[in-house]
Amino acid sequence: PENVLNIARAGLAELRLSASATPYTFEAGDATQKGAGMMPYVLSGKRSSYADYERSLHAVEIVALKAEIAKLKVHHEEPVGIPHWYDDPKTEIEAAMAVGALGFIFGIIALVIACVALVKIQAANKSKYSSQV
Repeated sequence: PENVLNIARAGLAELRLSASATPYTFEAGDATQKGAGMMPYVLSGKRSSYADYERSLHAVEIVALKAEIAKLKVHHEEPVGIPHWYDDPKTEIEAAMAVGALGFIFGIIALVIACVALVKIQAANKSKYSSQV
């Protein structure tokens, strides 16, 4: 905002340095002098912080991750126009009947196995319960 710039400019105008203070020089990023940018009192245009470098790495990683996500989305998208078996009510009813029939069959098998086991136990024990069955 303009008011912040005005406050900063007013502060710089009031800044007084001693006559013996060494002035800083600035290099542009596109016109650096070999070796001069690392000298004392020189602010190089190529100078950056580790945070800037780290953010540039993040930017590269983000681009790579976005590309990978796009690839995975294409891989996992379902084909258009192919109905699922559960979209048709008739197929759902047939599937429910099949599951019910399997449950009934397994129930009959379990009943037969239980009866055979009971008969074998009664024959082996000749217990008082064998006459009550």
